[in-house]
Amino acid sequence: MKDYFNESCTYPPEYFHRRFRMRRELFLRILNDVKAYDNYFVQKKDATGRLGLSSIQKMTTAVRILAYGCVADHYDEYIKIGESTAIKCLKVFCNAIVAVYVEEYMRPPNEADIARLLEEEEHRGFLVNGQLPPVNYVMNGHHFRMGYYLSDGIYPKWETLIQTIPHPTTTKENLFAQRQEAVRKDVERAFGVLQIKWAITQGPVCYWEKDDLRLIMKMCIILHNMIVEDERHANVGRWTPPPEDAFPIPTLSRCPSILAARISSRQPQIRNRETNTRLRNDLMENLWNRYADEDV
Repeated sequence: MKDYFNESCTYPPEYFHRRFRMRRELFLRILNDVKAYDNYFVQKKDATGRLGLSSIQKMTTAVRILAYGCVADHYDEYIKIGESTAIKCLKVFCNAIVAVYVEEYMRPPNEADIARLLEEEEHRGFLVNGQLPPVNYVMNGHHFRMGYYLSDGIYPKWETLIQTIPHPTTTKENLFAQRQEAVRKDVERAFGVLQIKWAITQGPVCYWEKDDLRLIMKMCIILHNMIVEDERHANVGRWTPPPEDAFPIPTLSRCPSILAARISSRQPQIRNRETNTRLRNDLMENLWNRYADEDV
């Protein structure tokens, strides 16, 4: 059997796609950065001159614990590493990843980020020059010119946030609550991507302190962002919307300060509680008219 944990060996490309879909190039880049930050990951010799655990063994152990959520002694035979050493590998790896990459992958967005996102969304056809496509629709005889998000009761009653009905008392309210919560759950599943990629976040972990768990969560987010960025840069060409999905491109500046000013000017309209109540009632009536026969 080929030894995939020797410093001089090269991993087969498919190895990194089994669970966490990390490209070999990204894996080796992280490995080099971690080795440069903490010499714990540098392969050393013992007193007899025999090579100890390789940096690939240590990092692979840490990443596999994250990706599969297995206990530390699960890898003692496959990766040839002990339980206590596996736990130490994960802790040191967490500290190194957060220390090296937190400023780049968990920082607040700056003007360059906003400009890049606007440019990318422009090519996707969703966001153009800092402005969403025009929103103009009629619901139950009332005109609305602003989109909205589905939310639960902890969010404020704004025009852009439509809450469910926590305790429906009528059949109509019950239909609205069921439909709203079903769609909202689809959106919430998007946040489950992190849990799917890193199984360690799916269940309780009993043998780490709170500070260690905090580092683990930060590291999972950082690695997720790194993988997404790496896959984006690895793609060839840009996706363009089909002709039927095209919409007129407004001639507006992409300057972040202008975008911020536009957002501030619309805050009074966004925070309109009366519009929130009217829109929710209109949505309820619309759902009742469309689905009452099949749901009741």
